[in-house]
Amino acid sequence: MTKRILSLLGLAALLSTTALGIDWKVQADYAETCSCNVICPCLFGGDPSHRECLGQGYLRIRKGHYGNVDLAGVEVHSTFKMGEWERYTVSDQATPEQAEAVHQVIKAAFSLPGSEIVSFKQGPVSYRVEGDHIRFGTDGSKVDLEAVNGADGTPMRLENHPMFPHYKVYRSVNVEHESETREFSLSGTNGFTCVRSASSEDAKS
Repeated sequence: MTKRILSLLGLAALLSTTALGIDWKVQADYAETCSCNVICPCLFGGDPSHRECLGQGYLRIRKGHYGNVDLAGVEVHSTFKMGEWERYTVSDQATPEQAEAVHQVIKAAFSLPGSEIVSFKQGPVSYRVEGDHIRFGTDGSKVDLEAVNGADGTPMRLENHPMFPHYKVYRSVNVEHESETREFSLSGTNGFTCVRSASSEDAKS
């Protein structure tokens, strides 16, 4: 959807007052699954495949900073219902300063417009790659994705997507989430990986 596309670009309209004036920049590996069909139409400007879009995401910052706080290696798990709510867990391996910096970056560039962040906390975040599978999760949430391979035996990909470069296609095998906000399970739905980048300079443009 158009609103989701704008959020992923990190436009200035989404900046929190706390993030204004702070120099920050991140580049991250990202994985996501949602309740849409493969490939998710929301990521290409369309409407969800079904009435609602529920999902989970995993983000690991390759390199980045927020002011003088180094964010390299910080991991974040998210659960969402697009347009309604989001829950975030920053790895308990991050320092409190890193967790707060990531909170500001998420509000500035990655939070979905129209959605309320109902939980932001630190806790265990796991991620591993096993053959064609990617598995990630946190307390109460887990994801198992399987690559949708092309003719060369590697995940089908779209290299030049304007917002999700190095987009690779996956399909959910098992997705579960349980919290006071919502309980859901998915299988056979959309999944993907990509690289995501955002900065305070991008947000000003």
